[in-house]
Amino acid sequence: MVEAVRIMVYVRDVGVVKQFWVDYFKPLEVREEVLPEGYVNVVITLKEGIELSLFPIPFIEKYSPEVLGNTPSLMLSVADLDGYHDALPAAGDIVMINGDRLFNVPDPEGHYVVLREFK
Repeated sequence: MVEAVRIMVYVRDVGVVKQFWVDYFKPLEVREEVLPEGYVNVVITLKEGIELSLFPIPFIEKYSPEVLGNTPSLMLSVADLDGYHDALPAAGDIVMINGDRLFNVPDPEGHYVVLREFK
């Protein structure tokens, strides 16, 4: 049984992408972990058992180049879809797909996240 999920996201500027998640998603916790050669990984706890782990691309190029092209597509379920839509810059249109209201939005580096209304 899976007990928790940590999604690794590879970014050019860890600080800028971290700030996007902090400003708009109000995480439970944000912590920095020092990696070899002074690189920094940021772990963002969105909810108990659900974390994003932001890694700098140069670190991944050096230490795990085989995974660099793997970009996850994130879908988050939120109770206040309209509130997020109003607050997030560059939010796409709200659409209905298979009975779900949702929209997408890019982070500052162009990684798209889909927000879906929690039922």
